[in-house]
Amino acid sequence: MTKEKSQKITLIFNIVLFIYIGCAFLAEYLFKPETSDSVPWERLFKNSPVLSITLALIFAVILILAGSQLLKIFWNRFISDIMKLRKITFQEAMALFLIIGAIFS
Repeated sequence: MTKEKSQKITLIFNIVLFIYIGCAFLAEYLFKPETSDSVPWERLFKNSPVLSITLALIFAVILILAGSQLLKIFWNRFISDIMKLRKITFQEAMALFLIIGAIFS
């Protein structure tokens, strides 16, 4: 019986997570209303609607994919060791990420 080597959370993971959280806060700032009828993103939308919609969709997809991967790594390296749970796949991490996002947003 071989024992699987446990992977730990690394400095690089923490840096990537910090950058991800910064991007998530940026997204919240861009789409959160400054006043009751405008958001910062509307300035770009007024100049180029197609470009702004395309950028918003790309940014959202990148945040979802990166967040899912970070959740998978965090779960497999930290949560599964502490709570003795099984490791999860990327698809399971994405489902968890989207469910958590829907519940807490």
